[in-house]
Amino acid sequence: METVPFDNTVYGDDFPATEKLYDADAYAVTFTAEVIRCHAAANPADGKQCFAVILDRTLFFPEEGGQTCDQGTFSQAMIDDGAHYHEFSPSQEDGNSGLTRVLHVAIDEQTGVITHYCDGAFSVGDRVRGDINFAHRFSNMQNHTGEHIFSGLVHSTFGFSNVGFHLSDDIMTMDYDGELSQADLAGIEYRANEAIWKNVPVRCFYPSEPELSQIEYRSKKALTGKIRIVEVEGYDICACCAPHVRRTGEIGLLTVLSAIHYKGGTRVSALCGKRGYEWLASVKGQAAGVSHILSVPIEEIERAAKKQAAEKKTCEYRISVLQQQILAQQLAAVPSDEADVLLFTEAADNMAIRDAVNRLTETRPGYVLILSGGDGGYRFILGSRDRDCREGAALLKAELSAKGGGSAEMVQGSLSASEEDIRNAFKRLAGR
Repeated sequence: METVPFDNTVYGDDFPATEKLYDADAYAVTFTAEVIRCHAAANPADGKQCFAVILDRTLFFPEEGGQTCDQGTFSQAMIDDGAHYHEFSPSQEDGNSGLTRVLHVAIDEQTGVITHYCDGAFSVGDRVRGDINFAHRFSNMQNHTGEHIFSGLVHSTFGFSNVGFHLSDDIMTMDYDGELSQADLAGIEYRANEAIWKNVPVRCFYPSEPELSQIEYRSKKALTGKIRIVEVEGYDICACCAPHVRRTGEIGLLTVLSAIHYKGGTRVSALCGKRGYEWLASVKGQAAGVSHILSVPIEEIERAAKKQAAEKKTCEYRISVLQQQILAQQLAAVPSDEADVLLFTEAADNMAIRDAVNRLTETRPGYVLILSGGDGGYRFILGSRDRDCREGAALLKAELSAKGGGSAEMVQGSLSASEEDIRNAFKRLAGR
């Protein structure tokens, strides 16, 4: 097999740019092309060894503009030799048989050369058939066109620019250079879905220089050369290299998942189309589960959850009061002449335990160790007026694998051991 090894990150000026078939038809799923370069390379997506294949033309959209690349395969092609068509099968070398998976697709921005990283190799001059995973392509198209509508509305309503965009197979994020409130986002979300319901046309085109000079379009960076414009009628005009749907109705829906403050602006997470529906279906299923647990209609789960949260807070306060009362009774029962004190108590908070340790160490010279918890797992505070608690902590670490730290006067941490083992270790600690 003839392959041509070369540094695929550096191309000569005369190396031809790859013809972008997806520009002409974003809905095409199959194409044939000629192999003009093939060499062993590391897949930039995961660093694993594979083969870098460059074709004279491609339907595979590369990772570009914040969007993940297309998925698909290469396989045998039908070749017209002037007399009849016959099938070409990729070489059987390197374990390549039948379908060759396209693992990643990248573009060199300076030359326009698109490289397909594959799990099989081809010979220069071979003709191959490429098949796009259209379900994946279309899902990306739904989300990317939805982002254009959303960003266009944010720009026209608030004057904010989209300064960052990421579309993976799981999530879509949009970064804006201004702060958007929840009410702002809800309003934009509704209007974006309104644009989807109206099913307006989406136009992708390369205007001439005179035409381009008359178009006010959004762009994240300064552009040169031929500029591709995507226009969502009545909602947005933006420079973009990616495939898009023909009409907004094909997006299906747009749902905002979350928003956070990010670099002085707002990062919005959203999903469109099938991915958005699947997310909403998952949330609906979880809401139905919570509705069943709370025994209320799904429309009332927020009210019921708030009521339970308030009741929980009240219960926690009452438990805390009872725990403090129990701890006070335990402290009152400690003999005043006992130099070293070991107490196991209910799950009192650290502040209550710390206060108890301080009170006991005021009147006795030895160690005071109070543990909270049970079933072998405890939080502890070790204190002393006259002895170095760091030495005591060292013994607890050596014998009980305790973790924690502090000062000579007090150490706190956690350990997992039986009550009997803790009592035996404390006897050795007190006897030092």
